[in-house]
Amino acid sequence: MTTLLTIQAQTEFVAKRRREALDYAAQVETQLQAVRDSHKNTLTKLIKSWTKAHEDLHTLLSSSESLFVSPKSFVFDGIKVGFQVGKATIDIDDKAELVRTLQVLIDTEDDAQDVAGYQACLRTVVTPHEPSLLRLPPHHLIQLPLTVKPATNDVLIKPVDTDTTKAVDALIKAIQADIADGAA
Repeated sequence: MTTLLTIQAQTEFVAKRRREALDYAAQVETQLQAVRDSHKNTLTKLIKSWTKAHEDLHTLLSSSESLFVSPKSFVFDGIKVGFQVGKATIDIDDKAELVRTLQVLIDTEDDAQDVAGYQACLRTVVTPHEPSLLRLPPHHLIQLPLTVKPATNDVLIKPVDTDTTKAVDALIKAIQADIADGAA
């Protein structure tokens, strides 16, 4: 039969091994932090340079939309550049007026499909539902007190490689955050 002294001795042995493992892990973390710190200045400079080059490329692309009619994008050296269609948005001039107009159209419309389309634009708390409004046909949108902003060609700069590790991405994002905060 096991005695309490045997259990105490084994518990103390486990505690000692745990402390050794935690101490070693703390030393490793300290060394890793020292490695990160020793490379931070170089990485900061590289990321600032990369950011500047990215901004310059964005400026070039913004002034060269005519080069990207068809195809709308190209891949150069693993980076996809060009234009992509952005999302259309709606600016509602007067929500109350829009709700009243939609309710009048629901009450006076004969076509059940159109009525359902108008009803989908309103929610339980009666406010316009912008995604549904965007799906309405143009001849219905003209009747409503709103302004449709058409989708624009947004600049596209996106790496197409997927072999970047999460750790490197996290390190880059951390340094970019430091740069943005003015800490670097």
